[in-house]
Amino acid sequence: MKKILVIGSLNMDYSIRLDRTPKLGETIKANGYIKSEGGKGANQAYTIGKLGGNISMIGAVGNDNNGNMLKENLKSVGVNISGIETVQNEQTGTAFIMVDKIGNNSIMIIEGANRKSR
Repeated sequence: MKKILVIGSLNMDYSIRLDRTPKLGETIKANGYIKSEGGKGANQAYTIGKLGGNISMIGAVGNDNNGNMLKENLKSVGVNISGIETVQNEQTGTAFIMVDKIGNNSIMIIEGANRKSR
């Protein structure tokens, strides 16, 4: 089987459910949120691993619980995580995703350790 390498971001995602996204300067009530492992690179690596691919990932996480959760999630589907650097004194990347009731989304990210990757 061919080897696959993914180089990319690892983020902890917070998907916030709303009836609609707020207008500039407006505060609205959310309907809840879901915390999940994400990041463009991590999502690709996870999917390839889940499908049985020979996959390794290069990226970076912070030395925190979110970073540990992201690495464990990838390991659970067979991703080689030896190329994921743990960056001291930096938080793991985070994404806040506003999703309205029809599925439109807006995303804000904090790069965190992703910007420090080798």
